[in-house]
Amino acid sequence: ATLYNDIEGILEHYNGVLSEIPSNKYWEWTFDAKDFGIKHAIEITLASKMASLISNNFSNNLRKINVINPTTFINITLNIVWPFLSEHTRSIIEIHYS
Repeated sequence: ATLYNDIEGILEHYNGVLSEIPSNKYWEWTFDAKDFGIKHAIEITLASKMASLISNNFSNNLRKINVINPTTFINITLNIVWPFLSEHTRSIIEIHYS
């Protein structure tokens, strides 16, 4: 993805990288939300498609999602994408406020 709002390019990038993880290997995702602001939060289409991509295609060997340095906007976005997440994916999200 070369453009900030290139939804298809961003999804293709994530799909390509995550597809390289061997199915017998576990992985964790640490998301640093320090600079996550309104310009990110308004990208609802991208957020919902990312949530679906991770939940539907790459959550079988996903052990944990760590969100560090959460902002108000990350909490808003998480509430919006919650319905697009599988129950397993929801259960492994940890938000670290310290």
